[in-house]
Amino acid sequence: MRKRNKEIAIDIGIAWAEDLFKDFSENPEYRGPHFTWKCFPEIAANLAEANCFMSFSYKTRNFEALKSLCREAAYKKAKELCRGIDSVS
Repeated sequence: MRKRNKEIAIDIGIAWAEDLFKDFSENPEYRGPHFTWKCFPEIAANLAEANCFMSFSYKTRNFEALKSLCREAAYKKAKELCRGIDSVS
């Protein structure tokens, strides 16, 4: 796997988590009736992974590994962002 692709995948994951956190924090109406901050890291990870195709062709070497890296980075960042607000729904 190319180092630059790896860096891009991680950056994408972090950006998705940060942007979603900002949106969900500032706009409670985006959350929906069943939303909890406990589920937020999984939401961020799923959306980041699903949107990897916007930065990488599915034909890119190691595409599945890049999606995985992106997902892991988003999950980790989202978990970090949610610390201390678990009681907020």
